[in-house]
Amino acid sequence: MTIKTRNGLSFSLFLFSLVVLVVNVLFFVYSMIVNPCRFYFDPNRPVYSILFEYQPIAVFISLFFMNLYVVITSKAMTDAFAKTQCSEISFFYCFLVSCLFESARFYIPLLSVDNTFSESLILLGDLSIFARILAPLSLLFAVIMNGPEQRQYTERNMLVIIVASMFLAMALPLNTSVLEKDFRVHAGFDTIIVVFEILVHSLAVISLFIYNIREKYSQKTSLGLAMIIAGFVMSINSVNFFILVLSILFFCLGTVFYLKELHDRNLYS
Repeated sequence: MTIKTRNGLSFSLFLFSLVVLVVNVLFFVYSMIVNPCRFYFDPNRPVYSILFEYQPIAVFISLFFMNLYVVITSKAMTDAFAKTQCSEISFFYCFLVSCLFESARFYIPLLSVDNTFSESLILLGDLSIFARILAPLSLLFAVIMNGPEQRQYTERNMLVIIVASMFLAMALPLNTSVLEKDFRVHAGFDTIIVVFEILVHSLAVISLFIYNIREKYSQKTSLGLAMIIAGFVMSINSVNFFILVLSILFFCLGTVFYLKELHDRNLYS
């Protein structure tokens, strides 16, 4: 993938995610006026109820944050890596796409498709599974496909993980009668998906750690990647404000560590 092509895709992702964010905000404001979201508060345990009990508004904020994260990060990457040949960035864009598709869960309660079987519910459920599969694969490929000999196959490898994620998302059955607290449609083989995420995420961090040792690089990228993964996992499971705050913290710090080290490494190499 040429730098010009990658920059074009990066800017397109920024514009698209920005439009999605604006539409989501407008739709959310309208929905809250028509049907306000309930805030759970126990006067006998105010702090505990606010931080640790289930809060639907925390899920909405988490989905907004993931959308905003894509907008800010894609713009920052467009500016910072505009002139660098860094294959990791191409796969990180796929990770950003997965974050954007995760935010599609936002429409399940707002469109009231959670109360009945519908094609819209299946589509939104499949999009969420697609994102959960694409995210770990993107980060793994960013680590194991970052060599100079692999750069000529970047487009092919990106297409492979996207198509594989789409196929698995459509193949896995959904239990549309069960809606999780985080607005996710329950998958028939949800345990398999969780195990897959754990294994692939762990392999990505371990592979990057070994790569940095072999190349005598700083482990800031390993730390950053681990924090991004932790932030992503917590973000898609943010059902209270405590998990929400932690997810935002890990997401932001991890992204800064990871991208800044990649930028410095390519700038001085």
